[in-house]
Amino acid sequence: MADPNVQRALQEALRAPEAWLDQADQLKRAADVLLVGFQNDVAAALGLQSLEELPPAIKEVASNSARPPRSEFALRSVYLLVAGYAIENLAKGLIVAHDKRDQTVKQTTREHVSPDLLRRAGVSFEDGEADLVERLAVRVTWAGRYLKGAIIRVAAQAAVR
Repeated sequence: MADPNVQRALQEALRAPEAWLDQADQLKRAADVLLVGFQNDVAAALGLQSLEELPPAIKEVASNSARPPRSEFALRSVYLLVAGYAIENLAKGLIVAHDKRDQTVKQTTREHVSPDLLRRAGVSFEDGEADLVERLAVRVTWAGRYLKGAIIRVAAQAAVR
């Protein structure tokens, strides 16, 4: 059985909006580092010093439409996973800031980033933002943790055909 002091500290942290914010900040900072690495890998693959040399339309493709198994796109999935976790933690912190009841904390900690979670946190969406959150939800829930290797294998097999 888990140490009761650890369990008590965890329960207190789950009810502390500032703990959620701190975790979200750490995840966002990690995602920023991954994004720079991803952009540098793409630029290097194109023989550029940085993605700043690209026209905006091509930069948009490099940032949003990269597909495995190209090694220069390897950090993309991890970036989306960590960015999704950062947004998820912010949303959970907002929810807990308004409602610290046991039932709310229990429900909130069992969910991942989703448009519904963000709406409950008081976030409203503009054009395309809900779709982006849906794509992050797939990364956080499945693709970023479990399926990356399988996706790369399937993509590589399709490229060979």
